Amino acid sequence: MQKLVSLSLLIVLTACSSQSLREQAAVLPETLPSAVDVNVQWWQVLGDETKKNQFGQLAPAVHGGRVFVPLADGDIVELNGQGTEVSRISVGQTITAPLAMTDEFRIALDSKGVAHAFNGSFKALWSTPIKSLATRAAVISNDRVFVQTIDGRITALERLTGRLLWSYQDAEPALTLTGTAQPMLVPTQQGDILVTGLANGKFIALNSLNGSLVWEYRIAKATGKTEISRLVDVDSKVTMIDGLLVVTGYQGGLVIINPENGAMVANKPFSSYRAVAINGPNVYGVLDNSHIVALETNTLAQAWVNSDFEYRQISDVVVLGQYLIASDIEGYLHVLDNQTGEWLGSRHIDWQGSNSYPVPFESGVLLQGYSSRIKYVTIN
Repeated sequence: MQKLVSLSLLIVLTACSSQSLREQAAVLPETLPSAVDVNVQWWQVLGDETKKNQFGQLAPAVHGGRVFVPLADGDIVELNGQGTEVSRISVGQTITAPLAMTDEFRIALDSKGVAHAFNGSFKALWSTPIKSLATRAAVISNDRVFVQTIDGRITALERLTGRLLWSYQDAEPALTLTGTAQPMLVPTQQGDILVTGLANGKFIALNSLNGSLVWEYRIAKATGKTEISRLVDVDSKVTMIDGLLVVTGYQGGLVIINPENGAMVANKPFSSYRAVAINGPNVYGVLDNSHIVALETNTLAQAWVNSDFEYRQISDVVVLGQYLIASDIEGYLHVLDNQTGEWLGSRHIDWQGSNSYPVPFESGVLLQGYSSRIKYVTIN
């Protein structure tokens, strides 16, 4: 059976293996910076306050001005723009991933390894066993649904019926992070490809029609004598800039790839399991030690680095106007100046912590925590 290691355990063990020291998360000061106001506009407690989803990064999906919140107890809650509950359905099992949504089609993934399809009114259409846990949202095309699971498989289902069309699986290491990359459909001159990262350090492109391998690029190569030191998971979401793919890997680099042929355009040492955010002259990312870094888009030279949140398991970052927003494992939301990296303000959003990430909504962000609270926050 494949072994998995949680992110929190990973941080301790990698530190022990490399430095014989246990890395300590930075302690926030009693008085937090207050150069900006972090305002909670509305909030809701939607479920069991003691229920935790230890696997996925549950996060709300925003569609058509509504907010759709998956809960660890198996409910999907629809909120309007004012945070009022509009509807609620039960999937019947713990939900392990954010929802995938189009106007007329939705996919929820549960802890039993089942993909559930609904129409735009959340009427059940079909359910298909994929026989493994998924922690990232499915990808929906005109005629297919793609799901990546923690056993390293990528599965394609027929959108109309849920019938299995193909699956792809590469060799997996004995020990991996608990989670996967987020697949993305990318159009190319040869047709649509599905790109994603794997736990063996590869970044791959598959033919979306038949699942055949189009190209692969190794982001990171396993080195070291222990399984922990050899972790090379590519678990981040993919970002695109000017038609090129931008991806990071743990104990690897930040790599820019041409989707047409898999050729590397640029490569910079940058160990991370978070996606980058791109805004004008800068690329923003989070290193594996939770240092937040800005790189110049054209040269990938470092513009600034913020180390205030070291080892606090900082989330993917979100650009909101002049600000950079991120959350941490203790449930705090942090605001930085995106030009200088200065820490401007923070607010404790969830008392039980959060393994989620900020989701842009209207003029602010949403954050979902372990306590089943969801809050809509603006910055002034």
